[in-house]
Amino acid sequence: MVRDMTERKTISNHSSIEHQTREQSIVANKFLDQITHAWINQYLGVSYIAYQLSIYDWLMHLSVSPGTQIKLIISAYQKIINCLSLYDQYDNNDRRFKNELWTKFPFNLYVESFLLCEQFWHEAINVNGVTKHHQLMNHFMMQQILNMTLSDPNRMRFATDQFYFN
Repeated sequence: MVRDMTERKTISNHSSIEHQTREQSIVANKFLDQITHAWINQYLGVSYIAYQLSIYDWLMHLSVSPGTQIKLIISAYQKIINCLSLYDQYDNNDRRFKNELWTKFPFNLYVESFLLCEQFWHEAINVNGVTKHHQLMNHFMMQQILNMTLSDPNRMRFATDQFYFN
């Protein structure tokens, strides 16, 4: 009888500890999820899931639009040819390229390729069937990604001069 009582207390204590551990685990998991989502949202500026849905919406509509795919392939080919021949000159009114260095090689090629890439993504994001909201989200994110590649030519020139010639 005493042995049964001891076993019951042990089992009761053990299940109580398991219950507390399970609750602590749930709280820790929720906390980890919240921290991860907050970090992703802060880094991207939008909900990660919402962004993925907008990309998925665009990709699915693009995948069933062979005419748009052909149009984009031709557009990309023409932009590459234009960039290599420097056929088009960038708009001098663009405030991002006011520095005189942007008109000199290799920066003029960089400007031209940047602007042509920007034009291509404007064309590529406008696919029939994609919701307007998702188009705006995709446009915003692509613009942010492209702008991250843009650098000040003075800094680039300084870094190149310091690294290669000293």
